[in-house]
Amino acid sequence: MGFREDKEANYSIDLSQKLKYNYPQSIFMQKRFLSLLIIPLFFLTACAEEVKETPEIPAPNVKVLDLAEKPQYQITEVGTIKALQEVELIAKAAGTVGQLSVKLGDSVDAGDAIAVIDYDEANNPAKVNYYNAQLQLANAKQTLSETFANNQDTITRALLRVESLEVALGRSQRNLTELRTTTKSTENTLVLQLENVENSADTAEVSYKNVVDQFEQAWKDLLKSSKNSLDSAFTHLESEFIAVEDIINPNNAFHFSVSNLSNVIGARDSHQLLATVNAYNDYRRLLENSQTDYDDYLPLTENTLNEALSVAIEAAEDLRELTSKIRLVLSNSVSSAYIPQATIDAYVTQATAAESIMLGDVAMLNALEKTVQTFKLDRTSQIATADNNRSIANNQLTDAGNALLTFQTTGPGSVRDLEVQIEQTGNDLLSAQADFDSAKRNATVLNSAKTLEINTLSNQLRLAQQSLDNNIISSPIDGVLSELTVDEGDYVAPGTYLGKVIQHEQVKLVFYVSEAVADRLSPVQAFTFPVQNGETHDLLGVIDKISPSADPVSKKIRIEGDFINTGLQLKPEMLVNITLDISAGTFDPTKVYVPMNSIIFAQNDRYVYVVESGQAVRRDIEIGGVYGVWIEVLQGLSKSDELIVEGHRNLPPAGDIAVTVVQ
Repeated sequence: MGFREDKEANYSIDLSQKLKYNYPQSIFMQKRFLSLLIIPLFFLTACAEEVKETPEIPAPNVKVLDLAEKPQYQITEVGTIKALQEVELIAKAAGTVGQLSVKLGDSVDAGDAIAVIDYDEANNPAKVNYYNAQLQLANAKQTLSETFANNQDTITRALLRVESLEVALGRSQRNLTELRTTTKSTENTLVLQLENVENSADTAEVSYKNVVDQFEQAWKDLLKSSKNSLDSAFTHLESEFIAVEDIINPNNAFHFSVSNLSNVIGARDSHQLLATVNAYNDYRRLLENSQTDYDDYLPLTENTLNEALSVAIEAAEDLRELTSKIRLVLSNSVSSAYIPQATIDAYVTQATAAESIMLGDVAMLNALEKTVQTFKLDRTSQIATADNNRSIANNQLTDAGNALLTFQTTGPGSVRDLEVQIEQTGNDLLSAQADFDSAKRNATVLNSAKTLEINTLSNQLRLAQQSLDNNIISSPIDGVLSELTVDEGDYVAPGTYLGKVIQHEQVKLVFYVSEAVADRLSPVQAFTFPVQNGETHDLLGVIDKISPSADPVSKKIRIEGDFINTGLQLKPEMLVNITLDISAGTFDPTKVYVPMNSIIFAQNDRYVYVVESGQAVRRDIEIGGVYGVWIEVLQGLSKSDELIVEGHRNLPPAGDIAVTVVQ
């Protein structure tokens, strides 16, 4: 079978399906239609081999709906334009309407006179009462002004005293805080200074004792070394004198003379011999006396050391001089058989050695004497300096102690004096505050009494003014005179209805909706309604009020919205058609909604077509609630599907046919 034959077979099946589902007939009629179709089909089949090309049937055109888009649900209600405010004009006095200031439909401002009711001017007690009340009120206001000024002056003076004392108290408290801080800081400084001075005094005392002890020990050491040096010197004196005697007085003659010396050394110079003999004899006596004196000076003390040094130095100098003379004599001696030259030379060497030793002892003793003098001077100077430092430190210690005692006496006294001053200032401040509070209370009482009197008189004046003004009918609001029931010359009694003034520069729109719709609205819900002013256009409004209960007659909910009546194009009691978009309160964004005409209802089946890969695919669905032209789909569709909303009526029930999506 060729391609055309397949197409024609499919077409016959599709047609039979359409007849079965879309055009229900009796079984007889269905069979008749089928028989009528079979004959052409056989004919077409027989002729199929003769047709070489079959034109391709184009895919049906369909339109689709993106289910992800939000559905729109709008309703229309009839609303009534109402004036935002309206007041009735009522006569408050009896009389004749003498003058009408405005005509029906004129605009009026609040307070404008609309009508005047004439009355008997001679017999008008309201005017007398009004003038009396006005005079009494003026007198009371003058008295209140004077009383208020006096009270305010008293309050101001009391307040200034309170503020002055508060400033003084604050300043004194700050001064007290600073004084306490300064006092404590100064006391701490003086205590620290006293501690430092005490430490300095202790240090000076220790230093003085150390200096004294050091010099005392040094003096002991010096005395000990000096004795050793003196002992050594006197030992040298004795040993070297013995050596000298061995040269010039070997026989130890008691009465030593020039002849004795000449015989020993062979000298010929009588003057040198005599000088040497005299020096020897003198020194022999000096040495004995020096040794005796030295022994008397022992043990060495500060007083005897210098004397011992003087004795030793003198003895050493004399012995050196003696050895020098002997050396000179020997140098001039003549050798002989009795005194060989070698003996003379040996004597010269021995005398020279003795002279050298004495020179060393003299130098040593002179240096020791100078050391002793220097030591005494240093000791005196350093001990005096240490003692002076000790005295200065003790004086500073006394001064620091006296300063601390003086401050501990005067410092707290200054703090106590300032504390007493602050306490007195605080008491004065309490008294001033009490005076200030009393002045305010008195002023409040007096002002209240006068104010009450003025209020009473003001009420009386207002009542008198009302009685006086009852003959004038005025508009209490800005608006338009919408009703007028009297003419000039008419007689009116109190309570007579004269007319009505409405304010419709602002209007409100009133309409009613069902409870189901009201549940989907909010006080900021927008709506539109058409207005014709030369050309038709829509006004946008916002709901202002939603009644909490339903109307007892219509069982609907009252809705109100306010508008600025631009150009006064909205007239009170005008009826308008209101369009409300209740999509937001109706549709759940998580659920799927489809147009009602996109669903095919066949016996117990409910199905739609969607486009998948260029083909129309049937989807059986389960439906839920109906919202206008929209039906909720409980199962069978998702928001990602492309729903066919036009052209689906011509598709086979089973679907699975290529389609062309058009815009």
